[in-house]
Amino acid sequence: MTNKPSDPKSFEQMLHHQSAELNNIYAKIQQLQRLQEQWELFLPLNLQPYCRVANFRDGCLIIAVASAAWATQLRYVLPDMLQSLRSQGGLYQLCSISHYIEPDLMKQNSVKPAVTKKVQRPKLSSDTVALLRETANSFEDEKLKEVFLRLSNH
Repeated sequence: MTNKPSDPKSFEQMLHHQSAELNNIYAKIQQLQRLQEQWELFLPLNLQPYCRVANFRDGCLIIAVASAAWATQLRYVLPDMLQSLRSQGGLYQLCSISHYIEPDLMKQNSVKPAVTKKVQRPKLSSDTVALLRETANSFEDEKLKEVFLRLSNH
């Protein structure tokens, strides 16, 4: 007799055969995923990589935030978020939104800080260069003279 492998079962099918506790965990995961989707609909784009839904308990939506700086930005939009999620998002049971700092959130999402561009200084006009050199030559102090000459070369 050969043993035939049974047909593969989906995760949902396996959960139906497991304990009620696993079903509750799976239901909670699905609820949090739906809440995350709703949250992102109303959250400003600049905050999305730094905030995620952590839990929903007793009418309180709990948000994990990557840093105190991002938490400050979040606090500015929380009143509008609460109202929008209630009225437009259909979360009528939502009473409040709280947050906590989770520094690993940036690492988990591989969010990198914005790279600042090198600022190009405006070029000096020929009149300005001539004035700087003339001024440099009028100084007796060699160090000050050198500073003005270097400045005129930029």
